[in-house]
Amino acid sequence: MKTYKLTALFGLLLILFVSNGLGQDTPCSALVLSYGESGIGDNSLALPNDEIASCFSDSAVDSDIWWSFEAASTGAWIYTSDVSLGNSDTQLAIYSSSDNTCVGKFTAIACNDDISTTNWMSSAKACGLVPGDTYYVQVDGWAGARGGFQIDMVDSPNCVVCDPTGCEAGEFSVGESQELCPGEFAPYSISGFSLPEDPTCPASGAMLVLPTGNGSIGGPFNGGGFIWTNPDLSGQLDYISSISFEGELPLEGPWEFKPVVFIDGGLLEICDEVTTSIKINFLSSSNPNCIADTTCN
Repeated sequence: MKTYKLTALFGLLLILFVSNGLGQDTPCSALVLSYGESGIGDNSLALPNDEIASCFSDSAVDSDIWWSFEAASTGAWIYTSDVSLGNSDTQLAIYSSSDNTCVGKFTAIACNDDISTTNWMSSAKACGLVPGDTYYVQVDGWAGARGGFQIDMVDSPNCVVCDPTGCEAGEFSVGESQELCPGEFAPYSISGFSLPEDPTCPASGAMLVLPTGNGSIGGPFNGGGFIWTNPDLSGQLDYISSISFEGELPLEGPWEFKPVVFIDGGLLEICDEVTTSIKINFLSSSNPNCIADTTCN
């Protein structure tokens, strides 16, 4: 009976050990990251004992944990999301190993601190991978940020890295945030818009459409957002009752519209976004504010 109790206690400690980051505290204790499957990380108890990547904006690694993966193609996109799990500010690096093991010399091949100025999760793409080789992923909390987060990896065989110089989302001129009934519209204009100078960059202008009030957007469009590519540089946001994005997505309710420029080389990466946006609450036709008053006076 005593042996049984000790075994059960050991099992409980092991679960806590792994789920809070201690079990992933070094590259040699990394968990396997799988393509197309969301993982949950937690660096709450992780120790600051590893190297710091070049893009990390603080002076030391505070609470990093590790994953590893075997490359399926020449490119991979890895990102963190879901601030509701506790950690809202991650930094992420992808490393190659000189001997393809956890004890080889590591070289950072991709790195990202923040997805954007408003989304402090991380998104990094690694190109030029060798299929079959093992790579290592480090996720740290900026300035000691700790807690849970979601991590995903997407295969990107057509991955490209290009110079984003010249990428400008421009200035967004809009009216005040407002409510719209079916058939109404909100005018806007964009000025100073430009694509990267590098001709190898497959860049496009887009309108990032985000549901408001649900926290940070991760991955970078996880959480119900979608991209409306190549919008007119001036025009209007027409009311749409529904739009197809991985299924039927009702547009009724509060949404935020923000112009961006993104690079799509087998994966989606924002190279610039405006600092202003327009927030619109789309009302249903049955909303009292949208029902015309036909009473005669």
